[in-house]
Amino acid sequence: MRFLYFNAPLCSGSGLFTRKFSKTKIRVRQPDNQTNKKTMTTESNVQNLRGKIAIVTGSNAGIGQATASSLLQKGCHIIMACRSQQRATEAMELIKTEYTKNVKSEEPMPTIEFMALDLASLESARNFVNELEQKQIKIDYLINNAGAFFKTHDVTKDGFEQFFHINYLSHFLLTHLILEKNLLTDDARIISLSSGSHKWAKPGTFSDEWMKTSGEKKGGIWQLYGISKLCMILLTRKLQKDFTEKGSKRVAISVDPGFVKSELGKSQANAVLKYIIHGIEFLFAKNADEGASTTVHCVVTPIEKLKPGMHYIDSKEAPVTDIAKDSNLGEELHKVSLQMCGLNQ
Repeated sequence: MRFLYFNAPLCSGSGLFTRKFSKTKIRVRQPDNQTNKKTMTTESNVQNLRGKIAIVTGSNAGIGQATASSLLQKGCHIIMACRSQQRATEAMELIKTEYTKNVKSEEPMPTIEFMALDLASLESARNFVNELEQKQIKIDYLINNAGAFFKTHDVTKDGFEQFFHINYLSHFLLTHLILEKNLLTDDARIISLSSGSHKWAKPGTFSDEWMKTSGEKKGGIWQLYGISKLCMILLTRKLQKDFTEKGSKRVAISVDPGFVKSELGKSQANAVLKYIIHGIEFLFAKNADEGASTTVHCVVTPIEKLKPGMHYIDSKEAPVTDIAKDSNLGEELHKVSLQMCGLNQ
């Protein structure tokens, strides 16, 4: 089964400038050769995360790679949870190069390692957690970053609708087992990536869609993608509800990276539409570093300045749809997810 990851490799460049047009200011991206150079990072001007450990799923490309790179530069040990070891190794070398270029410190570079995780397989998620348990370490930041977008409807080898399985269900299982085995620190943060596409999951279609495994989806692939991202918000709110009821210091937050340049949707576009998409991205889309900035913000910001269980975009709390705030729906999703993963209630 072929699919392309939502967090595909993105273009570099971070500068923005403002251009006046018809008395309206429009944010337009600078060409790559005009972007501002990154400033040197030192131990005195960043939040020091030395001694902390983060898992970043899908960190071999795009937003995930940028997230791993930023956290490594802040001193955090990184576990790259990825499907392809080759792609992860290539990304790891780029991340290390960025560290050497941007960080001025007498401390040694934090460690970064690969652990295999295929989100299209529940067995792979279980194997990942078992391997993690053997390391006898505690995780400070679980970043459920990876996501996928597909050209056509299909099911995974486990028999689940692929958007739902890869974007949500395996992350649910990963998170559940890590919590069950007590592999998180007492004040750990779980950060799950959603997107504005959660608004595409309309009331009246959600519960009809999530249980089906057939490729014939009347809601269409965009609806299915939106449902998978809605599930990540519902997961976050359910986790935070449980943490609060237990008096836990752990925190769950969902993040929308915003409009980030990627391959999302381009595979279905004709040549003219692709040209239009590229133009829109050039003018308005974030690059990978900017797309990762809200995730990084939710890692480094003091907990008293965050709102646990909430949804963030552009490093600020953001509204979600009413269906995303439906606690009964969240409980129903939780029960269904446990059943699908063969877990006890």
